[in-house]
Amino acid sequence: MIKIILTGGPHAGKTTLLGELKNKHPEYWYVPEPATIVIQNEQNKETEKPGYTGKFPWNNYAEFGKLVIAESLKLEATIPPEKEVVILDRSLVDTIGYARLNNCEFLLNDLISHAEQAHYSLAFFCRPVGLYAVSHVRKETEVQASQTEQFLKKAYEDMQITTIEIPAYGIQERCNHVDLLIQSALQQKK
Repeated sequence: MIKIILTGGPHAGKTTLLGELKNKHPEYWYVPEPATIVIQNEQNKETEKPGYTGKFPWNNYAEFGKLVIAESLKLEATIPPEKEVVILDRSLVDTIGYARLNNCEFLLNDLISHAEQAHYSLAFFCRPVGLYAVSHVRKETEVQASQTEQFLKKAYEDMQITTIEIPAYGIQERCNHVDLLIQSALQQKK
């Protein structure tokens, strides 16, 4: 099994690329972005429980980070061992970068241990695409997004995970480029 992470700063097209890969390779196993699931869950709790204040990266990263770690472990535990290729939309290594960015070093010991035990094969670091725009989920400024990207790169370097930069091509060209890299990784594994 090879476990490939799609990573990069905000607005890098990771989720769009994941969608294209799913269409092209339904035989792979795909792990969705844990932080997005946690944000959706916390927003639902706010709606369902008046007075509840959700735990989000913009208001309580320490608690949000704990939820993301738990969701990551839960999602990765569902990976069938017989799958040859697993593609993750972010990983525990990203959470290391975000924990450092948000001054939550107390999360790191267990988090680093979990990331080491995950046995990630390599990471594709997607470069930002198009013009940066703030949204209901992406609340950081362009400067903060650039800083986030640097923290993520450092986390992958520190974990010594082979990282390949994916340029800001159009989606089809990007998907084809990643597809060739996956095929090469499979050949090297054999």
